[in-house]
Amino acid sequence: MENSSINLILKHALNIKDETNKRNSEIQIKIIAFLTLIYLVYIYSSIMYNINQIFWILVLIIVADKVSKIFFIKNDTYIINLKNWIFFYITCSIFILARYSVLKYPVLPILKGITILGIVSIVFFWTYEQIHTIKDNRF
Repeated sequence: MENSSINLILKHALNIKDETNKRNSEIQIKIIAFLTLIYLVYIYSSIMYNINQIFWILVLIIVADKVSKIFFIKNDTYIINLKNWIFFYITCSIFILARYSVLKYPVLPILKGITILGIVSIVFFWTYEQIHTIKDNRF
């Protein structure tokens, strides 16, 4: 029987192969957990203390910046490919949907927007990778 714990899923998503990468991935997993905790505290505070909702964009930008560094930086270089983009997009979408759900905003319109934007961005990155692969094979 396969073990499908969240750690194994995140390790697979982050391409963990050797001991150094395992240690780095454990740090990355802790960073994601910490960012999630901060985000949940922010959402809880928004409900309990009626915080102005304009600040959620700042919180989301900070979280997206940290998550993008986790998904896109490997060995001090940016590696933006379709697989990394999909994991990044899903992670950010979950943060957005969680906020809308907890604050009892309508989720369906934002879910439609996220889905449309996701499909367009996946097609864009897939096309970019295909063009880039064709250029690399020519030379």
